Amino acid sequence: MGDYDLTPDAMERAGVTILLRGVDLKPGMTCAYSVKDGKLVCGLSGNPASSLTNFYTVALPALRKMSGHRNPYHKEISITLNNRFGKKSPSTRLLRGTLDLSSGTVRMTLPKEQGNVVLSNTIGCDVMAIVPAGSGAVEKDTVLKGFVL
Repeated sequence: MGDYDLTPDAMERAGVTILLRGVDLKPGMTCAYSVKDGKLVCGLSGNPASSLTNFYTVALPALRKMSGHRNPYHKEISITLNNRFGKKSPSTRLLRGTLDLSSGTVRMTLPKEQGNVVLSNTIGCDVMAIVPAGSGAVEKDTVLKGFVL
């Protein structure tokens, strides 16, 4: 992102048509999606968490649709948080975590950190929760929309 994000310019020089440059999603704002000769070209962020969330929310549904899936989007579920997330979310935010069905309800446990560059916190994550744009801290037992990975 910023002065050192050369990917979109390189994509254009390679003859692709940029469809989308950046999304209002945290993590995952930095991206570029393009088409060349009818093929999707995905420029994902260099930050592991940003790349992961952007792939699951934009690239994977697009690839599924291009592959002929009738329902390319993740099935939405309601998820109750097992722990608090203390940051504000000016943009839509995706929280990754571990699905917990032990209480008979769909719950999610967040890793200790949700940072962009911490790849180890994605190990074992199998669900994402969607925090709406404009939200403050999200308390334990809050019910959010989400999807299984």
